[in-house]
Amino acid sequence: PAGTHTAGVQSVYSSGVSEIMTMDFVIEGAAETFPVTFTVNDLSETYQDIHIKGQMTDPEWEDVPMEEGPDYIWTVTLNVAPGTYEWGITESGDEWLLPEGDNLEFTLDAEGNVTGVVTYDLPLNVQDFMNNNISMFPNPVKEVVTLRSDNVMSEIRVMDMSGRVVYSSNVVTEEHQINVGSFESGIYFVQIITADGIFTGKLQVQK
Repeated sequence: PAGTHTAGVQSVYSSGVSEIMTMDFVIEGAAETFPVTFTVNDLSETYQDIHIKGQMTDPEWEDVPMEEGPDYIWTVTLNVAPGTYEWGITESGDEWLLPEGDNLEFTLDAEGNVTGVVTYDLPLNVQDFMNNNISMFPNPVKEVVTLRSDNVMSEIRVMDMSGRVVYSSNVVTEEHQINVGSFESGIYFVQIITADGIFTGKLQVQK
């Protein structure tokens, strides 16, 4: 078993035996693990079989099914050893649901405290802009992006890849500009709310 032990060693000769010499040794146990709950909020309300996988799954990057709860919220709890891990989300273990190269990451410390991303909002269909006469330009953008809609926009939100809202504004207009000069380079999701519903587009900020 794991712990500190003592072994006795004795030499045997044809004329007799030596004294017993002792030595201590340690057997290390398995690393302590802590339960970590992962949550995926399917804002599109379209996915049927969400899985997660990452460096924390056993074996690494093995798909693990999540359980669907009310309001299209999927969860799974895994026992994880302290460390830093990258992970991602799939549909049925086949379709990767994050932009390529943008893995999520979290850290679990020796006391079981979690920092980083273990909750993620899957955005609405990013093709909604194209199908509902909404334009967003320039894209990629460095400083100011313009949103234009055939229908009056009532609210605009911008979210980063972790689902954190980095910009929000209540408006009554068919055209709106957002200064992204303070945004970090990367992919963002822009949500526009009109009388016809919520529509989402993908915006690339490139400094």
